[in-house]
Amino acid sequence: SGPGADGKYLTADAPLADFETSLAQVSAKLSYQLTKNNRLLYAWQRGTKAQPQNNADRFTLLESTRDYKNPTSIQKVELQSMLNPRLLVNAVGGYSGYVTDYDAARSYARVDAPPRQDLASTLNTGSAPLHQNKTRDRFQTEDSISFFPERSVLGRHELKTGVSIYLDKSSDGYSNNLACNCVLYTDTIGGVPNTPSQIRIYNTPVVPSDHANTYAWYIKDSWRPSNAVTVNVGVRWERQHSFLPAQNFAGARDWPTVFPAGNYPEIDAQTLSRAVPRAGVAWNLGAKSVVKATVGLYNYMLGDTYADAFNRNATANAVFTWHDLNGDHLYEPGEVNLDLNSTDFRSITAASNRILNPNLKSPDTWESTASFERELAAN
Repeated sequence: SGPGADGKYLTADAPLADFETSLAQVSAKLSYQLTKNNRLLYAWQRGTKAQPQNNADRFTLLESTRDYKNPTSIQKVELQSMLNPRLLVNAVGGYSGYVTDYDAARSYARVDAPPRQDLASTLNTGSAPLHQNKTRDRFQTEDSISFFPERSVLGRHELKTGVSIYLDKSSDGYSNNLACNCVLYTDTIGGVPNTPSQIRIYNTPVVPSDHANTYAWYIKDSWRPSNAVTVNVGVRWERQHSFLPAQNFAGARDWPTVFPAGNYPEIDAQTLSRAVPRAGVAWNLGAKSVVKATVGLYNYMLGDTYADAFNRNATANAVFTWHDLNGDHLYEPGEVNLDLNSTDFRSITAASNRILNPNLKSPDTWESTASFERELAAN
């Protein structure tokens, strides 16, 4: 929790601090029989994970930890309806989401303590470098119709078709640090420890917005040509659309010349569409043995953060050489040439470095299985 009586970090007298984690969750489910053939279900869940000393370890002091809270929310409504003895409908709609709040530990943060790291020892002191707020929202529906024909060709059939829709929205946002939207780095240079070396600056505050929508339709047939054999065949068509809506950036609070304000148009990051086949068979070899086999092609899932790498409104950082002219180990204006063409400039990491490739194709993931099952003893 601090340097100890000798005033030095990472020594034996350093006082320990506790790392706490708490999980709280509550859930409820309601099932209501509307009529003989119709049932309505509702499920609800809330949870919170908390770590007041998040990111703490031997090299990250208590003052440099983050106060992390993660509230989550899930709920759904489901309707199960038997329209007739041979037609079953199942419709589900719901939401899931969370907020991941990585804030600098409120009880420890100080306005006069900018984030620091010593490159030689990797010791982190000062306030936590980034006040981060991640949000995830998904609206989803899964709907299907199952049909059981009274008369089937070459055995019995069970037909099923359905749709899946996922509407995902995410944001990896960052707010302002109390002291400085930066990290000050020291190093052992020329045998002198704790020598000012470089500064990493951030474009915060930023609140990006990323979207990913998935639309899918499938149809399958469970065919039983005999009581001993079941064959499942089907196809799934899927369309994934990852994009960035139009958004604007107000400019970095501390470093507007390096990260100026801007307005960014909508970007279509990637669109993948493809139909994939699936098949499986189960063969009963008698009362106690069965052989099973499956084969199928699966699509690569872009995910809700795929477009984030191309979002110019997302977090960015730049590294410069830091000249501590007055030797106070604090950044003062004039100690760094913030021109990206100057000799002080070292590197920059931002979405503007990324290049979109609209011709990418989904990777092929084929999966096949085979198994033999045998009952060795009754019960």
